[in-house]
Amino acid sequence: MPSHTGDDLGQVVGRLDAVATIAAAAGTITDGTGSTPAADRRWPDRLAARMLAGPPEERFGVLNAGIGGTRLLLDAGSPGQGVNALARLERDVLARTGVRTVVVLEGINDIQQDPSQYDPAQLIAAYRQIALRAHDRGLRIVSGTILPFQGWHKWTPEREAVRAAVNEWIRGTD
Repeated sequence: MPSHTGDDLGQVVGRLDAVATIAAAAGTITDGTGSTPAADRRWPDRLAARMLAGPPEERFGVLNAGIGGTRLLLDAGSPGQGVNALARLERDVLARTGVRTVVVLEGINDIQQDPSQYDPAQLIAAYRQIALRAHDRGLRIVSGTILPFQGWHKWTPEREAVRAAVNEWIRGTD
């Protein structure tokens, strides 16, 4: 499945009778880069199926605002991968009708792509900015931890330390 630049965002997976929308603002894993095209095997597709199987008053649509290769702080390094999460938050999430919850699953590309971010405080500051902007709109934030990548050719103990520090902060944040 090819990555996209965000111009085609806005499709809410699910039925029109959803009471609200969960927006997944994230990168490659959310976008589904590398997954089987049209097979609905991305985690937002699975979440949408679970949400919409519930009683009518608990049905949520899921907006997949994932773009492969994106970062929190810097624009993606490859063509077609989009601008950073802070810059696209308004367009991809906050301006979308019906969004009540934002799932943030970003950060790995900041750590493992060049130029790399070795200061966990910079990533934490970006998460805080996203949370503040979403909370200002009355939205709930759910942050996933940065996934492990040991075994990937870009992995180093220094990068792992950054990931671990950010994850410690995420886990300790309400």
